[in-house]
Amino acid sequence: MADGYGYSRFCDLYRDWRKTVSATMRQTHAAGEKLFVDWAGDTVPVFDAATGMERRAHIFVAVLGASNYTYAEGRWSEALPEWIGAHVNAFAAIGGVPGAVVCDNLKAGVTATCRYEPGINRTYQDLATHYDTAILPTRPRKPRDKAKVEVGVLIIERYVLARLRNRRFFSLFELNVAIPVMGTALLESIRLLANSTRLLADTTIDGLHANVDRARAMAESSPSIVTPLNKIVGYENAAKIAKHAVAEGMTIRESAIDLGFVERGELTEQQLDAALDVLSMTHPG
Repeated sequence: MADGYGYSRFCDLYRDWRKTVSATMRQTHAAGEKLFVDWAGDTVPVFDAATGMERRAHIFVAVLGASNYTYAEGRWSEALPEWIGAHVNAFAAIGGVPGAVVCDNLKAGVTATCRYEPGINRTYQDLATHYDTAILPTRPRKPRDKAKVEVGVLIIERYVLARLRNRRFFSLFELNVAIPVMGTALLESIRLLANSTRLLADTTIDGLHANVDRARAMAESSPSIVTPLNKIVGYENAAKIAKHAVAEGMTIRESAIDLGFVERGELTEQQLDAALDVLSMTHPG
């Protein structure tokens, strides 16, 4: 080829470029369509009141795709009976059964990982049959397939478990009472913040109007916006315009006109308007 790259070189460059981008597809969720489930990475210590022995409780998290409604509870382990029991409790708390349950490739739920036909644990499949739903394991090592529950786990760990870290629990029941209490407190905090923001907007911001002319004049008084004029009048002349504007307390536009660039035809009013459009400077590229 006279111009451009050869095929092999193009392929090499394309592969290098492909490593720098991560193509993602936006997922849309219908109401009641999917329930995303997983275990949280953090555990919570539960102590025996008589012996003081510590036992770690695992946190099961389930999130509805459309509403982000989140359910969480503590279980003693991540074994199959606990996994099944947590699903039953989640369905009861939600008040219904989703069209499909999206889970990770954990041993309690999936016997054979496969992108196309994964093997579902027989007990787990019996649960799905009983509730007339489907089990959809995610692809191996693809956390974005269950991004809903990944975010749900993060919220539970940061805003629920973190607030319980200094409490001592003496039963799983006590832990499972505290989790929704902390969740409710989090929602109330969000509602309080939202109401405060709305009240602030209604009482202090609503009705305010920007002085567009004054804002534009202040923006055009900044020497930094002279940069686009470099391409038209050159660096030295642009620097001259900026220095004159600072010395005389003018805007860049007024300085360019005062120095005679428009009168001599080195700049037109249209070029000044386009070059000194501060709003366009905020756009990418």
